[in-house]
Parts: sequence; C-alpha cells; structure tokens
Amino acid sequence: MIADSFSLPIPWFAMTLPSEVLLNVPKHGLLRPTPSLLDPTWDGSDINLEAACQGNGKVILKIRNRGKGNMADSSTFRILLDAQTAYIGRFRLSISDSLILNIPASGATVRLEADQRPGHPIKKQSNISVEACGAGVDGQVSIGYVSQFPQDDVEPEVAVECLSITDSYDPNDKNVSPLGVTSQKYTPSGHVLDYVIRFQNTGTDVAYKVVVVDTLSDQLDISTLQVGAASHPYKMQVSGQGNPVLAFIFDNINLPDSTSDKTASNGFIQFSIKPKVGLPVKARIENYADIFFDYNEPIRTNTTINTIYDMPLVIVDAVRLNESIICNANVSVQAGDNQILCWQLTETNLQALSPGMEKAVGKGSADGVIFMTGRILPPGYRTWLRRECF
Repeated sequence: MIADSFSLPIPWFAMTLPSEVLLNVPKHGLLRPTPSLLDPTWDGSDINLEAACQGNGKVILKIRNRGKGNMADSSTFRILLDAQTAYIGRFRLSISDSLILNIPASGATVRLEADQRPGHPIKKQSNISVEACGAGVDGQVSIGYVSQFPQDDVEPEVAVECLSITDSYDPNDKNVSPLGVTSQKYTPSGHVLDYVIRFQNTGTDVAYKVVVVDTLSDQLDISTLQVGAASHPYKMQVSGQGNPVLAFIFDNINLPDSTSDKTASNGFIQFSIKPKVGLPVKARIENYADIFFDYNEPIRTNTTINTIYDMPLVIVDAVRLNESIICNANVSVQAGDNQILCWQLTETNLQALSPGMEKAVGKGSADGVIFMTGRILPPGYRTWLRRECF
C-alpha cells in the first residue's frame, strides 16, 4: 500500500518502489537470483546473442546457449529488417552450441530476437540489433529503428541507453525507450518503459535547487517503479491518488549556467515502470515532466507517447528471407564438437550423432539447402545441434 505522500533520500544507486523496506544495492554489485528461488521447470539454458557487420554488407548473427543445461525443447527466433518481420525459425541448442546466420543487410537495420526457455530466472527474450551495415541500392542506410524496440537490458546489472543523435534541441526534454513502432508508437505489452528526463540551466546564474515533477499516467503500474541513475544526489517524493506524482528534488545542486560551464550545466534522472496488466487494446500512455529551477516558472518537457499493442508476427513479403539466402548450400554437413549443421526441418528438431556415426541419420537437400533428417538416436549417443550458414 502506498502512502498518500512520502519522501525518501536517494543515493547514487537504484532502488525499487513502492515498499516500506529499502533495498540498498552497492554501486558495483550484481543482483542474481538465489538457487532456492529458481523455477524448477527451467532447463538451465541461457541464450546469448552476438552480431557483427561484415565488409560485404552482410550481418553475422549468432545464437549461443551459454547456460549450464541443454535446451529441453526448441524456442523461437525472429529476424527483423527495418522493424518488419523477415524470418521466423526455431532452434534447440545443447550447452555451448551455437546457431550462426548470414543476413544480407543492404543498409537495413537488422534485429534478432530469441526466446529464452520457460522458467528463465531473469528474462523471457534476448535481442540484439545492427544498424548501418552496407548500403541500399541508392547508397543510403536506414536509421531510427533500434530505439523503436525494447533493449536487451533486463538483467539487474545491465542498463542500456539508446537515444537518437540530434543537432540542436531543447535541453529540457523527456525520452522513453522503446519509442514504439510505426507512427502509432506500438509498444509490446508487459515490457518496461524506461524514461530519462534531462535538464539544463540555461539561465544567467547558478541554479541552487532543481525539482523535477512527473505526473504518471493512471495506466502505469506504480508497484513496478524502479529508480535508476541520476546526475546528482536527490530526494524523491511520491504523492497523488489515481495518477501518482513523482517529485525528484535536487537540493543544493549548484548547477552552473550554460554560458559559464556548458557541460556541468546539465543533469538527468532515470526511472522505469511497467504498464498495468489487462489494459484495453491499443491503450495510449502519454507522459511529460515539469522542471523547476529555483523559484522560476516550470519548464514543461515534450510529451512521450506509447500505444500498448502486440503487433501480429507476420512475415512481410517485401523483406522476406528464406533458407537459401541465409544458408549457403555448399556448407558440408558434419557432426561433433565444434561442428555446425546448416538447417533443420521445421517439423522436427535436428539432431546429429558424434563423428563417425553420421549414417544413423539420412542426408538430403531441398531447395538448395542442405539438411539432415531426424531419426531416433541409438541409446548412449550424445546429440548436438550446431548449424552454420555462411
């Protein structure tokens, strides 16, 4: 239960609100679930993603199981080009095994999403993006798509800041991540909204006190509020009924004016919060903040907008990728440690035997793509799922 109003001194580290019990986290500490709190259904796998732009304008994507357990079943991965779904596939990896894909970017922004197995202690999905790899037929690259999606920063010790680079701008502004897809700002449900409020003293003298007031939408769940990094020490107040009001109070901040010291005249505060569960389809969440410098009239920031909506996972024909593109048909099919298989049937999970036992499964090809058809393995033989497509 949140009191009508309360005030807390906030040090330089993050804490979680609301609660009568404060969680003090060392600035350089790590938060990890204790073994006793782990979901017993979790298979121990932990999917990690890597991506790199090659000189030929292609992006190499790598899905790797860095956990301590084999994947008990397959999970889904998705490849998006300029925020449009281009490919959907499934993967199943043993410990330390990898799936590597070769994607022609041609200047498009490439995003890879891979679902974790059920019961993962920290997150349901991993993602990674590559921007400005290669160029399109007109020599241009697409920009602005990375910040439209949630970032891969769910781990408590990880924070990702993804802001667009602009020329001149109002130094007192508010940003949200993700920005949302399309002009409607569609944002998937269940994801955290990360807010950053930036302020700058553009007056002619030192600002001794700065107060940032943010009236939250009643569609945000105050119980999920987490305060992140800040430029200066501050106190925080939470008040209001229905629409919670956050007040970040920077006493004795002594913020110099921008003419005297342009760099030191800036400040910021970060926090995150989740939308409420069960909102109407396409619920619209708007948010802004008012910034008070000493006794001056407040400066109102821009308004951020997120429309909570899970867009259908439909492959767009204009950007569709097929196996003959992302896999090279000349890849030799092998099995064993440090070997990778190229393709798997969509109906089954591809399995390979240890070296010398390849005859236990059949080899074949379809549409120029090499694959190995599945069959029940003899008892006692280890299975692999390693694939490479370049």
